[in-house]
Amino acid sequence: MSTIPRLWLLFTLICTLVLLGCPTDDDDDTSGDDDVTEDDDTGDDDTTGDDDTTGDDDTTGDDDTTPEDADGDGYDADVDCDDTNPDVNPGATEICNGGVDDDCDPATDELEDDDGDGFDECAGDCDDGEAAVHPGAAEICDGLDNDCDPATDEAVDDDGDGISECEGDCDDGDGAIAPGLDEGCDGLDTDCDGAPGPDEIDGDGDGQMVCAGDCDDADPTTYAGAPEQCDQADNDCDGEVDEDTGDDLDGDG
Repeated sequence: MSTIPRLWLLFTLICTLVLLGCPTDDDDDTSGDDDVTEDDDTGDDDTTGDDDTTGDDDTTGDDDTTPEDADGDGYDADVDCDDTNPDVNPGATEICNGGVDDDCDPATDELEDDDGDGFDECAGDCDDGEAAVHPGAAEICDGLDNDCDPATDEAVDDDGDGISECEGDCDDGDGAIAPGLDEGCDGLDTDCDGAPGPDEIDGDGDGQMVCAGDCDDADPTTYAGAPEQCDQADNDCDGEVDEDTGDDLDGDG
């Protein structure tokens, strides 16, 4: 065989080996790269699918932004509805503080009306366990601050006699009625002992009570000022009987 064909055969063999045995390099070969295909290699540990941001922990799809807890209350901004206030977080207790959503629920100042009187603590109920106590309730003598004012059984003396109902005034609309006063002759329980005086009665219905001068409260024709009659009775209660009913001309009495 001549020299030329041999050289041509050798050249062909070398080219074939080159084409079949040498890998094609698609890597960008940035300095510091471990040559994983299509990796950009900036500060990367070359985990497949990594976004290669500097400082990344290389979790697949992770942007590595750590949520902050700016107010230090143990809740980060993802769940804390006010991360500037440590008193506001999902674990806080709702209190009456002017419309702040303390517990991030998101209602504000919500509290239950435990006693069912229509007022909760945020509405001014000073005892939410007692239905007789709430703003606007009538003050009664029970040892409680019923109207949340905040006095307890406050002495309201409506008639100005110096004694309130809680102190025993049985009619706080009449200044002539109060404990300790003398009983009058008016059919009223003036001294608040539970009944009028024993002589404040008109048993015979003649319009005059015993205390007013009726000397016989069983006889309606007898009372102070009644006309004297010829009946052997002291009709006018002046101490005399049948006076002024005529003369006894025959003296037989």
